[in-house]
Amino acid sequence: MYKYVHSDYGGGVDGKHKTSMSELRKDLASFLRIANSGEQVIVTVDGKPFAALGPLEAQNEITIEHLVAGGLVNKPLRDEPLQDPEEVILPVDSNVTAILREVRG
Repeated sequence: MYKYVHSDYGGGVDGKHKTSMSELRKDLASFLRIANSGEQVIVTVDGKPFAALGPLEAQNEITIEHLVAGGLVNKPLRDEPLQDPEEVILPVDSNVTAILREVRG
């Protein structure tokens, strides 16, 4: 069973499996069993992620892992969170265009 399933999806997403569209067609029942067990299968076309097959669950938000698995974005290069930018306080009577010209040079 699962002979066409590749563990450890090449995109580095933990707990994912990947398979080609042709292998999915040949052995759909095995991949449905994987999804039923709570794991996700990434379906590829020409080696690129195309679709995800997984368990039904309520998803309130889209995570970076979903976007990476779907091939929509690349995995971030760093793991540390971004810091909030410093607050800029401008005088009430300031001209934004003039300030931008000054900053940009």
